Amino acid sequence: MRAVFFIPALAGLFLVSCQTGPATIIFKPGTLGAERQRDVDMCEIASFKEIPQNIATQINPGYSSPPTVQCNNVGGFVACNTFGGVNIPASAYNYDVNQGLRFRFVRRCLQAKGYSFVEKPICTADQKTPDIPYKSPDEVKCVRRAPN
Repeated sequence: MRAVFFIPALAGLFLVSCQTGPATIIFKPGTLGAERQRDVDMCEIASFKEIPQNIATQINPGYSSPPTVQCNNVGGFVACNTFGGVNIPASAYNYDVNQGLRFRFVRRCLQAKGYSFVEKPICTADQKTPDIPYKSPDEVKCVRRAPN
């Protein structure tokens, strides 16, 4: 199982993560979504064969500072107040050291297959983007937002 899905922006010509600005798409003249997806999948599989996962753990030690207790005796009564005190627990997370290298491998693999990377704006709700074999990236006016 892959620990991280690092190619969502490359997964298809019109699949884009939730963003408001331009999105990077892959483009190859005359291809349809199924062919692009097949090529992305093949490049991802090749990247895992060439560059295996190397899972490392990042540990953040946390921080602890004990509180200060101040007590006062007032007319036979003792009143105590607690000040300060911080406890931030330690945390750890796993990450793949080779993720960036595999991402670059996939980009080079797709470029070797004739794909280019083009920035296009996100489509508005009323714009349509059919899955047709475009001849030029200039024909692609916008890209659809990926489903949530």
